[in-house]
Amino acid sequence: MIEYVTIDQAAELDAFVLRQPNCHFMQTSAWGRVKEGWGWTGILCRDEKGEIIGSMAILEHRIRHMHTGFLYAPRGPIFRDGDYATLEALVDAMRALAEKRGDYMIRIDPMLEETDTAFLDEVRRLGALPGEQINEAKRVLAFEVTKMIHGEAEAQKAADAALALFAGGAASQDVPTWEVNAAMLAEDNRLTTLLASCGLCTSRGDARKMVQQGAVLVADQKVTDVDYRIDASQIGPDGLMLRKGKKNYCRLILK
Repeated sequence: MIEYVTIDQAAELDAFVLRQPNCHFMQTSAWGRVKEGWGWTGILCRDEKGEIIGSMAILEHRIRHMHTGFLYAPRGPIFRDGDYATLEALVDAMRALAEKRGDYMIRIDPMLEETDTAFLDEVRRLGALPGEQINEAKRVLAFEVTKMIHGEAEAQKAADAALALFAGGAASQDVPTWEVNAAMLAEDNRLTTLLASCGLCTSRGDARKMVQQGAVLVADQKVTDVDYRIDASQIGPDGLMLRKGKKNYCRLILK
């Protein structure tokens, strides 16, 4: 869930940033107060429980007499544990903000070594891709930024999890999981109950609404029946993938 906050509402964002090991004050509202004359907006990404899992501080510079400007994210986004989906959600939220305000450009400024010419060349290549290839640019940049912040091993884990979710790849051990057993399923094996229990939905009522809207998939099959039930035989050795929308997912594991 994406949330935009003003500089006067940024206490929660600032606290989240300061808890991160590689944070920078430019990623807080403090830099917005220093940059007098620029606009400042904070972007928060929350999980289904309302906890912050990512943030990005945005400066906006308006060009006088031209009714446009650009958005700038100094030091880039903050996200946890190589979470590809959160990184993509933050960048998409920044792009949506630029479109809403009529800004002509977004700029994200992660910490890079000037000597890393290979990565800089790759960024220039991605910047020249036509619109239909933008997903490739997202994947490459997400991997490289994750690698810089969390290391290559975590970046590969995030890429593998994203493949399992978005590209129909094999089930990944890094996709979030929820363990169930035969007794739990015997007591209540309704899909809506499982969606609420594993955290994909905030409640059974929320789960019913998501199912009715066609936003829930079970093993890549859309489910619209609110009375749908999951049998133990559906959960294979690699588990059973549940998905809400495009970016929220959980793999059921039978114990």
